[in-house]
Amino acid sequence: PHGRCGPGCPFCPPAPDDTEIDGLMLRPADVAQAVLQYAATGRGGAGTLLAFYGTPLPALSHTVRAPLLDAAERQFRSGRVEGIRLTCDPRRLFRAPLDEWRARGVRSVEIPLLSTDPRVLSGWGTEDDPRRMRELLPRVRFVIPDIGILLVPGLPGDSHDRALATARQVAEMEPSYVRILPAMALEGTRLEPLWRSGAWDPMTLEQAVVTCAGMLDIFRRAGVTVARLGMQPQFDLIRGPHVLAGPYHPSLRQLVESRLFRKLIFERAGFQIHRGCITLRFNPADESYVRGPMNNTLNELKKRLGFRRVELVPDRDLPRGRPEVEVSP
Repeated sequence: PHGRCGPGCPFCPPAPDDTEIDGLMLRPADVAQAVLQYAATGRGGAGTLLAFYGTPLPALSHTVRAPLLDAAERQFRSGRVEGIRLTCDPRRLFRAPLDEWRARGVRSVEIPLLSTDPRVLSGWGTEDDPRRMRELLPRVRFVIPDIGILLVPGLPGDSHDRALATARQVAEMEPSYVRILPAMALEGTRLEPLWRSGAWDPMTLEQAVVTCAGMLDIFRRAGVTVARLGMQPQFDLIRGPHVLAGPYHPSLRQLVESRLFRKLIFERAGFQIHRGCITLRFNPADESYVRGPMNNTLNELKKRLGFRRVELVPDRDLPRGRPEVEVSP
């Protein structure tokens, strides 16, 4: 559903009128249709969740919210999905009817926290207190164990160091997963006038790759899954707004993962000139990250470190994200 997300949403218009909202609102029939369309792709089955994104369902009026949740519950009772995922902002989550949600099939809650830095949040106009999240999450997790957190690095007032501090604090909260969507100046959103007036500059692509790589490394070391990194506004948002400025890239995750893999490989190679062979063992699903965009990591191993040969050895027994490096004469 799409409606009035409140002042803290960087993806919605600052003040949509009622007619505009009505044109974007999800209908109960759309819920069943979405499940049928997904099942037709053959990707349904165990673990499938019916997820509501956009405006948090609790933010909508009862007359809009109740029919949508009723429609989702019918899909859950029929066995077509194994659960429901709701988005809920921190303020409403404190008074959310968690037991009722659980009884109706809600198995996952995603929290658009954005940042844990009070300077970022207050400057952005939200009233959320990230310190209270530490108190809230255990209570939510007791009823609904699967908790996701949405982070948006690069908002006004944010910085590389503040984004990494946010990642460390969120990792300590032990969510089931996080989504990292770097802030961009999207047409028709609150960030557009800030960018046009010069009051805010979004991260460059290179800055976003460096910051997101640091965040990903923190979460990976803490055992927290990063379910999504980067967004495609034309597909992810119902309006399909144009990106006016900011770190847009169709394969942002590949750039970020490749940077992490390159750093790890170079560290294990010793950052010194070699003349022999370097063997890289990795999970086959990580091969594109090992190679880097346009094979640049492999090329740099030869150009910068002098390796005559680079051998790639896919190994399904290795966990993802943990390549092994061996240097030989």
